[in-house]
Amino acid sequence: KESVDKLRATLGKLAESEVALEKLLVVVAMEEADQGAPERFETLQREFGHSFLAMIGTRHPGDIPGEVRGKSSNEAWAAREAKRLFCDEMGFELDHMTVTSCDADTLFHPRYFSALTYYFAVSPRRYRLFWQGPIFYYNNVWDVPAPLRIQNSLGGINHLAKLMRKYTVLFPQSTYSLSMRMCYDVGYWDVDVVPEDWHMFLKCFFQLNGEPDVQPILLPVGNDGVRALSYKRTFWEHYQQARRHAWGCTDIPYAIKQFFRHPEIPFITRLRRTYSLTENHVLWSSQWFLITGVAANMSAGGWGGFIGLHPFAQHNIPTWFITASHYILLPCMIPLVMMIVLDMMMRPARPKRWKVWLYPVQFVQWMLMAPITLFFTALPALDAQVRLALGRRLEYKVTEKA
Repeated sequence: KESVDKLRATLGKLAESEVALEKLLVVVAMEEADQGAPERFETLQREFGHSFLAMIGTRHPGDIPGEVRGKSSNEAWAAREAKRLFCDEMGFELDHMTVTSCDADTLFHPRYFSALTYYFAVSPRRYRLFWQGPIFYYNNVWDVPAPLRIQNSLGGINHLAKLMRKYTVLFPQSTYSLSMRMCYDVGYWDVDVVPEDWHMFLKCFFQLNGEPDVQPILLPVGNDGVRALSYKRTFWEHYQQARRHAWGCTDIPYAIKQFFRHPEIPFITRLRRTYSLTENHVLWSSQWFLITGVAANMSAGGWGGFIGLHPFAQHNIPTWFITASHYILLPCMIPLVMMIVLDMMMRPARPKRWKVWLYPVQFVQWMLMAPITLFFTALPALDAQVRLALGRRLEYKVTEKA
């Protein structure tokens, strides 16, 4: 349901790729329920059809039994259609193709697909790899409310940091690439799930003997931050998006079930992947309360009753524990300051329309990091996990990005 202008920006950036005309086969995956999609696609095809090797549009039916509406089922339909058109009818070789999953607001670096082509060509494990670029929410960084700029900045820099760690267990996120061969061999994306990126990786991991892994492509990938037509609506849309992302906790039981179904995969390999998945989701909803919340409670002299701490826990904390916590948490200021400086260096230049007197706000906003991360990180994750525990469903909803 994205506007022509939004898609025009994405396709325009794709057209700047070094290999756009020689190698890019663009698939615009639409939903049949979106009545205006065919007209928008025709407009875009007239503008950009000559910029790529080929450009097609697919329409995913919304009434297929057993499917859940969302990105995963739409991608599965689009991938099958692409295989039929490009491989079966046009004669492209399946083993020589990669598939890149991206959102409608994704802006690729002009050399991303050149780098992807290189890594695919030289890697002996090309059919067992996902490729991932660091995602930064800088496309509209000067247009989103100040509190959400913190979320966007932390998210992008943390993603880059994870990709740089040599021994980190990585999962693909949002915008990623894989070989068409691997995609075809596992039966494409599952159609009955909401979170698709980590789930697709887990599906490949367990079906292909634990061999798939993630290889970084260290070129920036741009995405929009959430922005609606009002501040109130923007905050609510961001909360819903964070909750939908946290709904990936549904992959934990899936991974545990597959863990026991695939004894042929080395035990340590299965354990590392399943543990990392579980750790990510458990800490997502709990680390604010374990670190920030407890530290603030102790510093404030015990407002823990507000968040439901037992009176015994509030008034029987030994002095040495408070002192030790202070000296343990204090060094965390060093990487935080480094992240702020790095964010200032990497984000786009301030547009002229942005008032100069608002410039100091971007520094003051970091002082509000504790409540901001509570409302836009910890609580959405806790919401999603409680919903899952109570057996409630979460429907896929397209995030508004005005």
